Amino acid sequence: MTARPGFLCAACGPVPTPRLVVVDLDGTALDEADRLHPADRAALRRAAASCTVAVATARPAPDAARWADEIGADTCIALGGAVTVSAGLVGTATPVPPDALDHLRGLAVSHRADLHLHTLTAWHPSADTPTARAYGRRHGLTPIPGPPRDLVLMAELVAPPGGLARFVPTGPLAGPDTVATRSDDAQGDYLVVTAGGADKRAALARVLSVRGLDWADVLAFGDGALDAPVLAAARTGVTFGHAHPLARESATHTLTTGPGAGSIAAALAALVDRTPGRHPLLTCLHRKDAA
Repeated sequence: MTARPGFLCAACGPVPTPRLVVVDLDGTALDEADRLHPADRAALRRAAASCTVAVATARPAPDAARWADEIGADTCIALGGAVTVSAGLVGTATPVPPDALDHLRGLAVSHRADLHLHTLTAWHPSADTPTARAYGRRHGLTPIPGPPRDLVLMAELVAPPGGLARFVPTGPLAGPDTVATRSDDAQGDYLVVTAGGADKRAALARVLSVRGLDWADVLAFGDGALDAPVLAAARTGVTFGHAHPLARESATHTLTTGPGAGSIAAALAALVDRTPGRHPLLTCLHRKDAA
């Protein structure tokens, strides 16, 4: 196999020029105030002119699609991987089983948490609470009262910071057909639940297959537990020093600054544009499978 030209990294060797760049939103492209740095926006749009750019996020599909348009991405993986939209067409949509939803309703009551149910186009919070209102403002969503009429693609338990501190599942929830991952930030605690097999890595694998690409073609950016499988599978995985431990273990590179500081632009300058010179924001890591 002939190696493609790429950025030469002294610690890791040549990094192939990616044919697909995938970026997470919260904590990666966007800072805590939901801001995208102008340099990162411009760099991602430049990358989209020469390769495929995709967004992969747990955000609802309409919000994710808005940010995909902002950076010039033609592929959007939303709701934690439960739905994939490419070139405006829905590629996959995997619902959460009804028995898992019943289980989550019980957990919401016992933990005094909001239960948010997401369909492809709608958001159904369990109650009009301050946490729910803040969630709606953050994602630009209008709540729809009552049970959803369409299939639920992702469910979230949402509580104020520390509200789910005693409930930290990662992996199967209520049987093998659902998967839960907990995360927390300044906005609160989130338990994201999708159907088994509906995750960012599986969704991106389908995108790669359709486009005739493989993981050796991928440059991935992410910071959370949901991003770790993608970072581990990608030829080049870039994370941040503040990232979830699983993300840091899975990445090949780390950025010394956080989101909102032009960090993605700095990484793309080194790994895609191959700008000459030193790139002090980018530090090489040694992943087990890269040795």
